[in-house]
Amino acid sequence: MGGLSFHNPAFLWGMLLAGLPIILHLLNRRRALRWSFSAYSFVMKSHKRLARRLKIKQLLLLLLRCLLLGLIPLALARPYWKPPQAPTVADDQGPAARMIVLDASMSMRAEMDGQSLFGRAIARARTLLGNVGRSDAVGLCLADALHLDCIPPGFDRADVLDKLEHAQAGLGTTDLLSALEQARVLVSQHPLERKRVHLIGDFTRTGYDWGAPPFSGEQAPALLFHDLRDGRMIPNLAVTDLSASRSVFSGPLEWTFSVTVSNFSDQPRTRLPLGLFYQGESLASGFVDVDAQGSAVKSFSHRFEEPGLLSMEARIGNDALPDDNRRSLILDVQGQTRVLLCNGQPSTVRHRDELFYLRPALSPAGEARSSFVVQEITSDQLLSADFSKTDVLALTQVAALSAETAQAITAFVQQGGGLFVSLGPSVDAENYNSLLGPLLPGRLRGEKAAGDALALEHGEASAYLSQFDYGHPVFRIFDDSTAQSLYQAKIHHYYLYDPDPRQGKRIWLRYRGGQPAVVEVPFGKGRVVLFTSTVDREWNDLCIQTGFLPLMQETFRYLSGVSGVQTRHSLKIGEDWLLADLGSQPSLRVTMPDGQTETVEVVDGEARLDALSQRGCYTTQRQGRPIGACVNPDPVESDLTPLGDEARQGNLPEGTPEAFQDRINQDEQQVEYAGLILLLMLLAFLSEVLVIRWID
Repeated sequence: MGGLSFHNPAFLWGMLLAGLPIILHLLNRRRALRWSFSAYSFVMKSHKRLARRLKIKQLLLLLLRCLLLGLIPLALARPYWKPPQAPTVADDQGPAARMIVLDASMSMRAEMDGQSLFGRAIARARTLLGNVGRSDAVGLCLADALHLDCIPPGFDRADVLDKLEHAQAGLGTTDLLSALEQARVLVSQHPLERKRVHLIGDFTRTGYDWGAPPFSGEQAPALLFHDLRDGRMIPNLAVTDLSASRSVFSGPLEWTFSVTVSNFSDQPRTRLPLGLFYQGESLASGFVDVDAQGSAVKSFSHRFEEPGLLSMEARIGNDALPDDNRRSLILDVQGQTRVLLCNGQPSTVRHRDELFYLRPALSPAGEARSSFVVQEITSDQLLSADFSKTDVLALTQVAALSAETAQAITAFVQQGGGLFVSLGPSVDAENYNSLLGPLLPGRLRGEKAAGDALALEHGEASAYLSQFDYGHPVFRIFDDSTAQSLYQAKIHHYYLYDPDPRQGKRIWLRYRGGQPAVVEVPFGKGRVVLFTSTVDREWNDLCIQTGFLPLMQETFRYLSGVSGVQTRHSLKIGEDWLLADLGSQPSLRVTMPDGQTETVEVVDGEARLDALSQRGCYTTQRQGRPIGACVNPDPVESDLTPLGDEARQGNLPEGTPEAFQDRINQDEQQVEYAGLILLLMLLAFLSEVLVIRWID
């Protein structure tokens, strides 16, 4: 590509100001007054000579001022001249089979000099087609991480031109090695002896630093690089992350959002406007300062009025690559969970009451700001309790149950309720086995002491928790210090049970001896969690550890079907969305970001949407509850830093002709005119001063 071009063509509109002196002159024109006197003819002759000279001087002054006003925007536009160059090789002595590999990743949507890089790539490919010989066979590959669309080399170029006419850069990441390998195979299969592969792209350091040549061997085709930006830096800002979290001490409707903005340029940015949007409307805004080649995090807090599945988006202003200036997040804001606590061992002494530690753990900041609405009853009130207004039922060291109560609890879990059971010395194991057997992980055997009687008497015998199931949703918010506090809990009594192999249980925690401590049992549409010790200090000191509060809160959220962690809320373009725990649903009806719906088959309780290519939020329902995930571009495409010369040279195949290397390493020559225009502006200004003095 060659000819006259501009670095900042938008400034050319300012050249319209060159007509401003002419307009002012026409507006300020005054007609001469006519006066009759005796020496009129003599004066007229002298006046005409003077007027002619003055008009020439004023016209010259007007032209100089117009020129000066026109040169200012022209200098800002920074014109330059590139000599026309054919993007073919000069060493060809005959026809060749050629494959054009076109980078179609998201970074190619960046703009440079008022045109997208992909638009420049299309123009370069067309120029290449026009310059190669008619006896050359030409093919085309459009490549990104999501698609590889190739046309084998042929002499009829209509298909290639048609593909170029409709080609568009996608939102996927750069993946050229597979495209180059496919191009190598296609040219190798062509009967023409000479083989050429032309790679047209932006040559970013993140997508083109392969570490080794893609071709090797004597039969490898020659590889030609066409760098669309000649190694020039394209500054870019991007929203690279958006996350949400809810404090365990705040209400379920209050969330904190963290937005990460990255600066892929050599200049810092100060007071960059940043906004957070909810359902398309502005929710919060602020400014952020980002260092050169650095990142900054901005936090926003908001309390929602109503629960629901909400679509959030963080935005900054447009720049060279607008596609990475926004990022989406889908948020499942839940209302309060209704918990019914059955106190099996109430006491008038507060610290000896069974619920003394559990009740405040669920509502540490008071019920008004809690995720839970807690109601407390005693075991004799269980039979008359209304489970229809309950999400989770907790039986804390309840001694025994009646047959009617056990049936009501079983039906409650069967229909989707959550049941938490903690044991203790007053529990009648046989009563539980006979009436709640289907809800238990096995047959309760009896309590076990951690050590002999003498050690227990002196408080020296303890069992400790171990073997956390960190893959379980309950433990995803646990950091090292929180987990360590649970490991330090001393437990001197717990219950044993004989496992029932028919139960599909999942053990969350074990004691160091291997005995189960916390076990989950699915039943019908609901779940049961059994803790084999007490939730007070009678058998352990777990309740005074810092990890007790998040453990109880996340357990009760999980039992209600609500997770305190937004798992997989953001996927990358091209990733799969796996939905699990779908139960007996035969299929899912998924709403796509463009509003279309798609039916996905459920197999063994799981469904998968493969290689998501649409940007935006996908929504569906899992067992009657709305769920969703948002798909965003991979932030790696936001780094437009050019590939270094050393890395570029390392990508060349062995045996590449020197003429190719010279073409690769030599930027297209261009002549800049900004300095010349500044010199002309200075001369025009000095000339204007001289003309004014001449007129005076």
